[in-house]
Amino acid sequence: MRVVRVVAGMVLLLVALPVMLAGIVLWTALAHRGSDGAFGAPIEPLAADGYAVVVPDVDGLLRREMPFARGGGTVLRVTARTESGPAFVGLAPANAVAGYLAGVPHTQITDVKLTRGDLPVRAAAVGGDAAPATAPTAQRFWVANSTGAAIPDTVDWVPSTVRGQHFALVVMNPDGSAPVQVTLRASATVGWLPSTTWGLLVLGGALFFGGLVVLCWPVRPVQVVYVVEPSQLPEVGAGVPAPVPPAAEPVLALPSPVPAVQRPRPPVTLELDWPPSRPGYAFRPETSGTTASGPRAVGTEGHSHRGNGV
Repeated sequence: MRVVRVVAGMVLLLVALPVMLAGIVLWTALAHRGSDGAFGAPIEPLAADGYAVVVPDVDGLLRREMPFARGGGTVLRVTARTESGPAFVGLAPANAVAGYLAGVPHTQITDVKLTRGDLPVRAAAVGGDAAPATAPTAQRFWVANSTGAAIPDTVDWVPSTVRGQHFALVVMNPDGSAPVQVTLRASATVGWLPSTTWGLLVLGGALFFGGLVVLCWPVRPVQVVYVVEPSQLPEVGAGVPAPVPPAAEPVLALPSPVPAVQRPRPPVTLELDWPPSRPGYAFRPETSGTTASGPRAVGTEGHSHRGNGV
């Protein structure tokens, strides 16, 4: 039983340590949120000679660089501005965007790295000799776009709703002209992060203290009773060690009682009348002088028999 408790306690401690470590890491990440509760960073300025800046596979980019943003409850926001004002930002199915920009020169963003400061991007130019047929605001295939948004130069969407699908993010001038020079900023509000952080911290702490309790809980002694046949008693008794009697406690010697002082008793005088005037003897205590009862009894020959003490 003790071995099982030791193993269970060690398992609880081994599980609690990584859980608490993950909670501490997430709690440290929470401290880097902005005043709006989102994680945000600017993207290095982009200057494209074509008509658009396109991220051809948004979900694939998030899966490689920001997998935490694909979780439920996360809202991703992209803000884009040109030198003259707000830019157009739209999210649409990749095949619809490819048909709209077919033969149109543009720039594709294939990678974005998470670092301190401005996020570096890797871009590739796509050639063409045509212009867009219409302005981007006139198209109806956009799932989300900055036209009519509360903030004109931003677009918000939930990455988990398009997870596993091919969607493209497009940044253009509102009138569809070229070139495109934009300043981008990306931010993510991770809804699951606070609850997950505190859940890991509480769970890790509970497992840690539970392991300590299991390891330190006192073990009660177990009494084993053997039931054997009478004929087997000699064999069993030879294999069971005899209990060692406990050492006798020292006996404290008590001092002997002080003998009581014997006070002397007053002497008793025995007087005999001889020959007796009546049967029996008369005992009188000795007194000084003449007794009050009269003269002393005297024998016929004028002798008295007196004894002191009985």
